[in-house]
Amino acid sequence: MGGRKSYSIKKVVGPTKKLQKERRHLRESIESGDPKGIVKATVDIVKNSDFAVGNLSHSIAFFSIIQEFEKRPVTENLRLELTNRWSEVKKEKKIETDPIIDRLLIESAIKTLERRGKND
Repeated sequence: MGGRKSYSIKKVVGPTKKLQKERRHLRESIESGDPKGIVKATVDIVKNSDFAVGNLSHSIAFFSIIQEFEKRPVTENLRLELTNRWSEVKKEKKIETDPIIDRLLIESAIKTLERRGKND
């Protein structure tokens, strides 16, 4: 049976050197089949990871931008305005991304806004 690819903790939350205790707790919870322990250890890992918290913060910033545009029809002008607004927020919040990620984010937002229009 097929499934999704799993990612290493390091890939998801960044450097894990300071998260040794949380990683050990997660591993022990998985090995013992303790779902509550797995959830607690996972929350502790994310909570104590600057990388994960930063990514969540950036996601929230991007979603707030999408909300600014959600009532407007999707046009090429909207794409440009969305791109410019994301650039402004990145500068304000000192968010570092690369052009490929930015393009994927904008395209994803446009598709989401287009689907929203079809479901209204």
